[in-house]
Amino acid sequence: MNPASVLFSSPTFGGGQNFDRVAFEANLPRIEAADFGGICNRNTGTNCLNPPPGSNFYPFYSTRDDASSGCFRQLGGANIPGTTNTFGRDSAHEFGPLLFLVFPGTGFVPIHRDKRLPTGVGNQPCPNEAT
Repeated sequence: MNPASVLFSSPTFGGGQNFDRVAFEANLPRIEAADFGGICNRNTGTNCLNPPPGSNFYPFYSTRDDASSGCFRQLGGANIPGTTNTFGRDSAHEFGPLLFLVFPGTGFVPIHRDKRLPTGVGNQPCPNEAT
């Protein structure tokens, strides 16, 4: 068995219209949190690193253009054969800085937690051609 990237077409809305802009977001602080064995403090952002400590690889989005089937997004890394755009070459460049959000806690008491800020890549790099 050989590993492969996850391929998918661009999302659409309103019966097949392409979005004009795209952005990427990752919830790295959640998977780095202490209850998952990490050292990220989701309340302060301390030790919430991208990529996570000890990781040799962290997947990120890129695109590939196949002459027979069109443009696809893929989740994997920069070295997937056929890659046409890596949006910055690694997860540290694709996913932005921390963004603190308010979530409902127990008893509806608000709690502040961080997420990786989405990084906008601008215009639609890979429109869904099925429209």
